[in-house]
Amino acid sequence: LNSRIKRLSDELLYSTRDYYKNAGLDIEPNWHLIFLLLEEHESLTITEISQELRMSHPACVKIIKKMKKRDYIDTTTDKSDSRKQLLKLKI
Repeated sequence: LNSRIKRLSDELLYSTRDYYKNAGLDIEPNWHLIFLLLEEHESLTITEISQELRMSHPACVKIIKKMKKRDYIDTTTDKSDSRKQLLKLKI
């Protein structure tokens, strides 16, 4: 059962990636939930995103770096705590 679920998951991932590529979008399938969260909230920190998605902080950082590299996210320093970076969708 586990191997079948893994194969189905991989197939869904590959078909989603192909769909985005054919649509001319330079995004990865696992970015969808982060787009939705940032659309719902004005800004969030990486910690808030990782907690909301129940994802490890390092995994979230890796995804966010790719999204920033492709210019989908802006970051600003939190005025109350300069250690925190606030993430926003680019308009």
